[in-house]
Amino acid sequence: DASIANSHLEQRSWLGIKGDIDVHFSEAPIPISVSIPLTNYGKTPARRILVEQILHASENIVDPINYMKHPTETGGEKSWTVIFPNQVIVVQPTTGITDTLGIESVKNGRKLLYLILVINYEDIFDQRHLTRMCAKYDPQFKAFRACQGDYDYAN
Repeated sequence: DASIANSHLEQRSWLGIKGDIDVHFSEAPIPISVSIPLTNYGKTPARRILVEQILHASENIVDPINYMKHPTETGGEKSWTVIFPNQVIVVQPTTGITDTLGIESVKNGRKLLYLILVINYEDIFDQRHLTRMCAKYDPQFKAFRACQGDYDYAN
């Protein structure tokens, strides 16, 4: 029934990024890391949340769809049983061990730093949802910007 579907859509959970993604550069061999605030923008809890997070430094442009099939670096997976409406959680993926030249190359733009997130979760109506995003570090503005292409998605 369309009215029930519309009611579920209005009441369901919606997970996404809240605010800025902060990048943390340390001294080698400490990996580069980022802090990503995620929140539930919906009106009901999100359940069975699994976040796959990748922070990857590369000399070449990365196609996130192909990269996710065979990633050379992974930031691991994080899971939560529930995230309530307006609750903020922070995920912090890191690169692999990074040398001084690698860190400086990301800071000055000679190397690209990609952040790829895939968020799977369930709403209270037992429907699975997917949010995925790709962002690339912009050293001029010291901030992440959306990758080109059509990787970003939410349902």
